[in-house]
Amino acid sequence: MKDKMKQALKDGTSGNGVVRRIKIFIKILISIALIVTTLYLCAHFMTYQRNAMNQVNKYRINQACMVVDGDVAEQVFVAKHRHLKSVRIYFGNDYAALSKGKVLLSVVDEKSGIVLSRIKKAIKKIPNYDYAEFHTDLQLIKRRRYILRITTKGAEPGQGPLLFNWRTKERGFSGHLMYNQQDMEKYTVAKLYYPVIIYRQWAGLILSMLFILFLLWFKIPLPDPVTRVMGYILFFVAPVFTFWIVERFTDNPLRGVRAPEFALNIILYYMFFSLLYVIFNSKRWTVGVGMLFWYIAGLANFYVLTFKGSPIVPSDMMSASTGFSVAKNYTFFIQPVFIWNAFFVMMFTVLIWRCPSQRTKGWILRTSILVTVIILSMVMAHYVVEQKTLKSFGIKNNVWDQKKGYAKNGFFFGFVLNMNSLIQDKPDKYSADAAKDIAHKFEEIYANRSGKKKKKGRLETPDGTAPNIIAIMNEAYSDLHVVGEFSTNKDYMPYFHSLKKNTIKGSLYMSIFGSGTCNSEFEFLTGNTMAFLQSGIIAYTQIVDDTLPNITYNLKDQGYGGNLALHPYLATGWNRPKVYEYMGFDTFYSQDAFIKPLMIRKYISDQSDFEKIEELYENRTDRDKPFYLFNVTMQNHGGFDKVYPNFKNNILITDSHKSEQAEQYLSLVKKTDEALEGLVKYFSKVEEPTLIIMFGDHQPSVESIFYDGLLGNRNWKGENIFLKYQTPFIIWANYDIREATIGKMSANYLSAYVMKEAGLKISPYQQFLLDLRKDLPVLTAMGCLDKKGKYYESALDTPYADMVKEYQIMQYNNLIDTKHTVHSFFYVDKE
Repeated sequence: MKDKMKQALKDGTSGNGVVRRIKIFIKILISIALIVTTLYLCAHFMTYQRNAMNQVNKYRINQACMVVDGDVAEQVFVAKHRHLKSVRIYFGNDYAALSKGKVLLSVVDEKSGIVLSRIKKAIKKIPNYDYAEFHTDLQLIKRRRYILRITTKGAEPGQGPLLFNWRTKERGFSGHLMYNQQDMEKYTVAKLYYPVIIYRQWAGLILSMLFILFLLWFKIPLPDPVTRVMGYILFFVAPVFTFWIVERFTDNPLRGVRAPEFALNIILYYMFFSLLYVIFNSKRWTVGVGMLFWYIAGLANFYVLTFKGSPIVPSDMMSASTGFSVAKNYTFFIQPVFIWNAFFVMMFTVLIWRCPSQRTKGWILRTSILVTVIILSMVMAHYVVEQKTLKSFGIKNNVWDQKKGYAKNGFFFGFVLNMNSLIQDKPDKYSADAAKDIAHKFEEIYANRSGKKKKKGRLETPDGTAPNIIAIMNEAYSDLHVVGEFSTNKDYMPYFHSLKKNTIKGSLYMSIFGSGTCNSEFEFLTGNTMAFLQSGIIAYTQIVDDTLPNITYNLKDQGYGGNLALHPYLATGWNRPKVYEYMGFDTFYSQDAFIKPLMIRKYISDQSDFEKIEELYENRTDRDKPFYLFNVTMQNHGGFDKVYPNFKNNILITDSHKSEQAEQYLSLVKKTDEALEGLVKYFSKVEEPTLIIMFGDHQPSVESIFYDGLLGNRNWKGENIFLKYQTPFIIWANYDIREATIGKMSANYLSAYVMKEAGLKISPYQQFLLDLRKDLPVLTAMGCLDKKGKYYESALDTPYADMVKEYQIMQYNNLIDTKHTVHSFFYVDKE
């Protein structure tokens, strides 16, 4: 027995020795790898630093000014080191392809006023919403004050580069950005590159490596009770630390995140780490796996943001395989933030791993944690879908510019906010068969109706030919008198008001206010309504991902040519290139199609836009076909709080409702009115019958105090909410039509109305909409009005709920359930 015990002890000791030797061997390999990697990174850190000068996510920046000839922008800085290698300044340059002239960056000694360096760069080479690099290569006096002075030469009005500022103070900056000696109250978005910084980076990397090696080989030289407490602290700090790491990838400091967004992100990270703890039942593994996951996620988001121009959104998960297949076409590069984040994660993980391991918890505690996480997830999901509560705290999803939205909301919460786009509830009793039944029912009704004598449409041509159709959705075009009375020095829509002959006018009710332009064009083109989609949804960027029935296809199927889309701004906005392809447009023209346009503020004017319509009409090749064009203008876009050297307000409010923002807006509307007059006069001389349809997409987002003042003692409840959701529409013909004034119509009915009244074939879906319009002339995301003018918050609460439910089912069928779309219901018979 004694001999057996000795043998067992010998065997155990031998086994422990093998394990010990394996651990030592692994530590040696890790140490060698860490040393070699650190030395390699130090050797190439200069290259990584140059990459870092071009960070991709510029968060919470504000347009400070447009720099044109005669303007001077200055930012004072204190030299932190002697050698200033280069300066990078963040610009906007919407019209890079059109711009002329040069940007001049001067480095000036503040004390003596001597210009030490002046670098010129062609404006057309200034990137849009990115950094432009100016190689200074100057020897400065350390701790001396200098000025970065930005001017232009030959910059045309309205096309100069945009200079931005933000609250972030670049290392060494002193005082705010000054524009024409006016304090802009924030700092220039710029980076100063001193090569000496590299030496400090090297020292930091080597010290970090030595710290990791020390923890790898030696225990923390502190008593066990202390390290045990340290382990608890590190475990509970890990989610906050991870949040910081993730935001560092996109240069988004946590000090700039507002308290509500900060709190929501922290809650999400704690929920995530709690779920990992339920799975692993170990603080060490929870922190290690959690941090590694978010390091990879943050790195992936950086590259997606760099290559695609927008961060990772939930829909990207659906097309991940496609993303991987095209990733090989991009050049991947390393930035210092990747390296430092990796070292921070390693140091944190090794440190908690060196703390004494804790006894695993039982299933009761872990089940309680899981239930808590599930409840919090449900609460979070409710508010993300509902959105109104979040908006009351100033939290919203920036669907126009997701990278700005993610910077404001944080990566994790920004991603979660976009998940409502994946939640499109099926209507009650929806099925593909139910959609077919509804379609066949109404197709039969309309087939029987077609046999009867039809009433001549108001817009039909004398000889029955199909008229040219030019549809213009004019940015923020509206008559604010619908909200309340105010007086101006002169009429800001005189030509619109004078048009009576061969004209149909009315009030169009929209689903959006102030922004979200593409939702209005979505309703007009398709006949679908935002009322059936989740609150806050942007149809073009979050829903439309397949062929979509709309007026374009129905006109093409009746022999229309042209089939053009026109937007005098960036083509990429609202995912239009892809959506217009889904909608059947043959060509999409954006700002690049304009040569020397007239600029108003910083946008292409309606005058130049309408002249482009005339040009496209004149240069059409298929002259034997009626012409169709859809235009979204840009002139009246928001930003009414800024002063522009190339635009003066000529409409003034002359009563107590005085508002400079409203005056700028109304002055812009006056320019639209003048442009409309020119367009109508041009087509008055055209022999081919032509219809011009123009409407506003939404009312402008001017100061809320102005709107509240117009509202007076009323409130924004019930049908009064519609006061901010009305825009004028006009249908003008260059031939005799029956004039009319239509009091109320929502945007989802307008295209069907035009086609029907023009005597064109319409699809069963369009006929269905026109039938519904008789009972519910207004149906929007803000509620509806019935034919008697009674307001309902939901169309399902009206006496016409049955037909509304059928509308819901058929919209879901053509927009969401695209694999089972009943095509015969949404398209006209081809000629």
